Amino acid sequence: MLGSTVLSLELLLYHLSLLLYGVDFSQMLGELAIGFSKLLPVIIFFPFIDNFGRRTCLIGSAAGVTMVLVLLVVDFSAGDEPHITVALLCCYMLFYSCGMGLVTWTTTSEMLPSHVRTRGMVGVAFVNRFASGTIAMSALSIVNAVGYTGLFAVYSTLSCTALAFYIAMVPETSKRPLEDIAADLRRHR
Repeated sequence: MLGSTVLSLELLLYHLSLLLYGVDFSQMLGELAIGFSKLLPVIIFFPFIDNFGRRTCLIGSAAGVTMVLVLLVVDFSAGDEPHITVALLCCYMLFYSCGMGLVTWTTTSEMLPSHVRTRGMVGVAFVNRFASGTIAMSALSIVNAVGYTGLFAVYSTLSCTALAFYIAMVPETSKRPLEDIAADLRRHR
């Protein structure tokens, strides 16, 4: 959950106008394209999520997000080509929404034992909002210190770490009894 939060959309959504400042086509069109890129996977992809498996969606999403963040580092290093930046931000939203956004919440709730699920999810929500707020508030300070290239380099490193964690530690929860998931998690300790 923390990996998903640290790479959250708040950074992009709160600071989108700064990222798109100076784009030579309508800034509003860029923002709309990025917004639709977040919405489309929810409408199209989520009815099929159980067919793919939650773990697969989470890993695929994290791999895509990592790839896009690395490409954003390259884009900003090469001089920030506005159309490429908008296209990459759209890809970020697509990949994030296909797994790390909502699948994280479902998977987390299924991994918690039933006797602590409610309290556990309250704790998860607290950590999510705290980390998200911290990221949103610190982003501009990071940009001032190391620029957008450095910001996206930090996030690509965090995304790679989240991807490794998902591969190593997150079990498949789709179409499985909660008891089997709990047994898998006990074996992983």
